[in-house]
Amino acid sequence: MRWFAGVCVIIATYVTSGILHISIRATELYVLALFLFILNFIYRILIKRIEEGRAQILTEQSIIIIQIIADLILLTCLLHFAGGVESPFIIYYIFHMMIAGILLPRRIAYLITSFTLVLVALLAFLEFLGVIPHYSLEGFLTNGFYDDLSYLAGTGFVFVTTSYVVVYMTGTISSRLRKAEREYRVANIQLEEKDKIKDEYVYRLSHDIKGHVAAIKSCLDASAMLDSPEAIKKFDELALERTALLSEFITNLLRITRLRLNKESEMTDFSLKAVIEHVIELNRVFTDKKRLSVHYELDDNGILYRGNRFSIEEVFGNMIQNAIKYTNTEGKIHIRLYYEQNSFIIEIEDTGIGIPESDKANIFREFYRAKNAKQLNRDGDGLGLAIVKQIVENHQGKISLKSKENKGTKFTIVLPQIHFPEKTEG
Repeated sequence: MRWFAGVCVIIATYVTSGILHISIRATELYVLALFLFILNFIYRILIKRIEEGRAQILTEQSIIIIQIIADLILLTCLLHFAGGVESPFIIYYIFHMMIAGILLPRRIAYLITSFTLVLVALLAFLEFLGVIPHYSLEGFLTNGFYDDLSYLAGTGFVFVTTSYVVVYMTGTISSRLRKAEREYRVANIQLEEKDKIKDEYVYRLSHDIKGHVAAIKSCLDASAMLDSPEAIKKFDELALERTALLSEFITNLLRITRLRLNKESEMTDFSLKAVIEHVIELNRVFTDKKRLSVHYELDDNGILYRGNRFSIEEVFGNMIQNAIKYTNTEGKIHIRLYYEQNSFIIEIEDTGIGIPESDKANIFREFYRAKNAKQLNRDGDGLGLAIVKQIVENHQGKISLKSKENKGTKFTIVLPQIHFPEKTEG
């Protein structure tokens, strides 16, 4: 734009003085245009040094400020030799104010606007007082107004108010655009991340289903090739076991998908203490089989919890079953329930295999299983804790863990006592 402005100054000067024969200081204007080109060369060098990191004192913002201030001073000089405040090109000050409003913080843009108005005021009053000569546009204006104080005051007021309004509007619009751009950029990054997660999700899903189906097919192929009833029965049982695992996997997958798509469910008032006691009894046969010591302290202060009973029972079922599964024989499980600060806190602690430090950050992700859990039980689908987390979050709660490998794990679930609205028909 500055190159273009310099060319325009030369053309306008030639046309105005040489063709239209309007009285202007042509020589001075040509010199100023040349000076504009020289400045542009200097700016190019400075910007290149900044891009290369060789101008550590100057920043991108500082070079913008320097350019705008230099342009304003140069424009004031151009106006002085081309009619002063009578020049129609005085409107070009507005462009620099708009640029400042777009590129710079609002506070700096207002300072630059104030600096611009000071330059215009100085030019007008120095010419009015005769401190510097006024070069009238003879041949363009018949009656000049540079020495009409009332006209200068009125026009100056309009120019000042217009300048600040322009900067305010430009700064407001550009700040909103920048904010929207940042939001779009963040949204785009999130979409890319979600797309990556989706690809990984589909891959893991396909991989796990393919593994189950391949195992079932291998068992059935082997069964079809054998003559021994005992061997056939063995492979049929293996195929049936794999089919059950595949069915459980698909059921869990559908369950977590449904939880994510539909966060609303039927809410009722019920006792968390009663639900936990029920789940403990349901798993009594497994704890007895491994000779696990199950100790529980359940104190809900007699307060009923409002939520989806089926989902909450599934949470405790998954957590207690995990504790049983990953705790060695004759280990310990401790379950605690208490009410504090308008929330129910449930702690489930075991002396099991624990979770390695490197796995903790991903333990609630779908299909993710800790390394030591895979070694202990190869057939897990990695969906249990993901389902638990989704249900807890659907109830506006939180789940966290503390764990040390080969020492045990403690999960803490916080369920706030929140009033869920009743579902209405229609």
